[in-house]
Amino acid sequence: MVWHERILVKSVLIEKEGCKRELEIEIPPEDWKKQADEVAQEFAKMAHVPGFRPGHVPVAVVKQRFRQEIRSELLKKVIPEVIEQAASEQKVSMITQPQINGLILEDEKPLTFKAEFEVLPTIEISDYKGLRAEEEPISVGEGEVEKRLADLQEQAAEFIVISDRPIRTGDFAVLSFTAYPTRKTDEKPEKAFEAKDLLVEVDGKQTLKEFSENLLGKSTGEEAHFKVEYPDDFSDRRLAGRRVSYQVKIEAIKTKSLPQIDDDLAKTLGEFDTLIGLKDKIRKDIEEGKRQIARSHTLEALVNQIIEKNPFPVPSALVEAQIDSRLQGMIRSMYQQGIDPRQLSIEWEKIREENRDPSLRDVKVTFILDHIAKKENISVSDDELDVEVTKIAERTQEPFSSVKQHLTKDGTLDKLRSQLTNRKTLNFLYENADIVRGPAQLDKPDASS
Repeated sequence: MVWHERILVKSVLIEKEGCKRELEIEIPPEDWKKQADEVAQEFAKMAHVPGFRPGHVPVAVVKQRFRQEIRSELLKKVIPEVIEQAASEQKVSMITQPQINGLILEDEKPLTFKAEFEVLPTIEISDYKGLRAEEEPISVGEGEVEKRLADLQEQAAEFIVISDRPIRTGDFAVLSFTAYPTRKTDEKPEKAFEAKDLLVEVDGKQTLKEFSENLLGKSTGEEAHFKVEYPDDFSDRRLAGRRVSYQVKIEAIKTKSLPQIDDDLAKTLGEFDTLIGLKDKIRKDIEEGKRQIARSHTLEALVNQIIEKNPFPVPSALVEAQIDSRLQGMIRSMYQQGIDPRQLSIEWEKIREENRDPSLRDVKVTFILDHIAKKENISVSDDELDVEVTKIAERTQEPFSSVKQHLTKDGTLDKLRSQLTNRKTLNFLYENADIVRGPAQLDKPDASS
C-alpha cells in the first residue's frame, strides 16, 4: 500500500491474468473535497445564475446548483492524475488506457475506484542457440527447367488477329462486357461493373465454361448474353455468391503463335548467346528460390521451438492491434485489385477470429526477436540503414535525401531499422542452429531413462 504526497491517495496493485493489472485507488474525503472546491471556484467565475452578476456567484450557490457538473469535472480532472501518480509509485508502466470500474463518490466518504490496464510482459528468453531443425536438400530437376522455359515461351508468344472466321476452340477472344451481379441469398441487385479489352482463351483451363460455351461460333462485332452462378468461395470477392448477367461484345479474335525454344529465343530474353546459357541461368534461379523457401521454413521451425521453450503472456491489446493491421492489409490489397470491400458481404468478425492465432504468434515473435537482439547486442548501423534507403530511392527513382526525409517524417525509418534488426537476429539464429540437410532422426528421450 502506497501513500502519495500531491493528492493523498491509497493504492494497491493487483496482478491479474496474463498482462492485466488493476489498481485499487482510494482518495480520502477531505482530499477529494479540496479538489472539488477548486473546481467549484472555477465554475463560479463563469456561472450565469439569475440574481447574480457573472463572476460574482457565491461558491455555495454554485455547489448546490451545479452539483452534478462539478462532480463530473472533478472526476475528469482527478482520476487521470491519481492513476498516473499511483502507477508511478507502484513502478508499473501502462500500455493501454485504463478502464475505470466500481467508482464510488459519496459525501463524507472516500472516493474509490478500480483502474484495469495492461503492461508489457517480463520475459527471459533462453535455449535459442544450438536448436536443431531439418532442411530439405536443394535439387532442381530437368522437368522444372523445361517448365520454366515453357513459361518464358508463353510470355514471348505473339497474338495474330483473325478476321475471316468465327471463334474456335483454342482461340483467344478480346472482350468488352458489362456485368450485373445479384446476391443469390436475397436476390438483391448490386452495382454493375465493366471490363474492356479482356483476353479470354476459349476452352482454356482458367476460363469459365459459360464463357467458352457462349463465345464459340461468334464472330468479331457480335454480342453474347448469358448468366454465371458463382460459388460462395469464388476467389474474386466481387463475384463470390453472386448470379451475374453478362452483356459481352467480341472486339477481336486472335490465335497464339509460340516461338521455337532455341538459341534465338534465348537471345531475345537477355544476355544469352545460347539456349544452354539460358537454361543454366534458369537452374540457378530455381535453386536460389528453393534455397530461400527452405531457409524460411527452417527459420519458422526454429522460432516455433523458441516459442514452445519460452512461454510468456502477451497483452491482448497488442494482439488486437496486430489483427487490425492484418485486416487493413487485406483491405488495401482489395482496393489495389479494384475491389471495394464495402460492396461485399464480408464476415469481418469471422475473419478477425481466423487471424487471432497468427496475430498472437506475430506479437510473440516480435518480443522474442527484440529480446534476443538486445541480449546479443545485435543492431543496425546508420550506414546499413542508408544502404536500404538507397535501394528504396533507386526503386522509386527519387533523390536519396527526399526519400530519407519522407521516411523519417512518417516514422517509417524507425520501422525499417526494426525490420533490418529482426532480419539480422533471424540470421543469428540460423547461423547458431544445428541445421540437418535431408531426412534425419532428431534426438529422442532414452526409453530407459
